[in-house]
Amino acid sequence: MTSLCQWGRHTTYHSTLYILEVQAEEDQVVLVHAQYECTNENDNNVMLCQYLAWSTENTIHREVANLQWTHGSYIIPSVPAGENLTPGMHHGYRALSGSFVAPHTGTFYISLIIYAASSASQGWRLHCHPEGYGGLVAIVFG
Repeated sequence: MTSLCQWGRHTTYHSTLYILEVQAEEDQVVLVHAQYECTNENDNNVMLCQYLAWSTENTIHREVANLQWTHGSYIIPSVPAGENLTPGMHHGYRALSGSFVAPHTGTFYISLIIYAASSASQGWRLHCHPEGYGGLVAIVFG
């Protein structure tokens, strides 16, 4: 994929919430499930998006502007999707599932990436709880 959602002049900021290392052989199916919690403590609406992806590189992203996913692929059907978080929305859980066929034998790094945008100055920052409120699991079939 060459680009992710862009909202006109607004920048999107991508961060790795979870990453998981998985060993798979060529043509094995990797089933992935992720869950996380997020709170909007801002005084404005924030568009929150999330997706699952795999990579051959162990890369953790922290607030990367307009991330281009070039070293792997999305995990289908969990392609980028999002929702509008209103002010005061607390402890909302999100779950994503998907699978992919390993294109070769080796190590794959599966990531849950979240990103956000807002028209408010610095209003895109959300409080997501990676510790104790969710996780990322994978099962390899084949």
